[in-house]
Amino acid sequence: MSTYKKITIHCDRKNSERLYNYLYLFDIDTILEEDSKYVFYITKNFKKPVKELISFIKKNIPNIKVKIENFTNIDWVKKWESSIKPIYIRDKIVIYPSWQKKKIKDKKNLIKIEIDPKMSFGTGHNETTQMVLDMMIDYISPNDKFLLDFGTGSGILAIAAAKLGVREIIAIDNDEVAIKNAYENIIKNRVSKKLTLLLSTIDSIKFSRFDVIIANITSDVIKKYFKHIYSKLKSNGKLILSGITKKEKNNFILFLKRKKMLVKEIKSKNDWVIIYCIKESI
Repeated sequence: MSTYKKITIHCDRKNSERLYNYLYLFDIDTILEEDSKYVFYITKNFKKPVKELISFIKKNIPNIKVKIENFTNIDWVKKWESSIKPIYIRDKIVIYPSWQKKKIKDKKNLIKIEIDPKMSFGTGHNETTQMVLDMMIDYISPNDKFLLDFGTGSGILAIAAAKLGVREIIAIDNDEVAIKNAYENIIKNRVSKKLTLLLSTIDSIKFSRFDVIIANITSDVIKKYFKHIYSKLKSNGKLILSGITKKEKNNFILFLKRKKMLVKEIKSKNDWVIIYCIKESI
């Protein structure tokens, strides 16, 4: 048994990468992300003052809220593990941590993805990742030969694509910690033969005939790199975009139409929007 602190930080998606980087500086590498909340635990063995950590984060990231809870004589590891439940996307995909593996029942055609929460985005607990997986069930098929996962984070979407039957996937991220975490997850889920993982930005990718591109990042990054997204997607290729807020929805749809994209479906959950579109025939 031990004394520990549970720290919950409310932070908008656009600042999530900065938050991860700051936590990494303080040697915190196990984080659960859920609906714009970032939860981690600190034991009495934590070497740096908690006040210093919180003060640093508040100073460098605007408009965040921090909640600190103190617990005594509780096995914090078991508490942490018990808080992380399997996530089911309809009856097609289940995402679960390694310690829940034996509890996942075998079911015909159920895609199983094992992901332990670590220092990278995309454990399946956040809304945008769940929406993308839901849309992938409807629109990704073995007929899609080449897929690009732009901003792969934990690698969860690339792993799902491989298990949905895509023949070859390139997954990229510009964060070394994310790439390391994604590599572990790809090996663990036994899809490495289908996947190429790169520490890179999309403008450095040479291949330009992707059947599908997925970008679960933020709207400003999508817009910044859209000419590269467009040029690397084949004619009639599929594009799944997330990380767009409801406030941005209408303007973003107009942006896509100006860029010769046919918007086919839009879904939303709480503050987030996901868009499925197709590149017009050239």
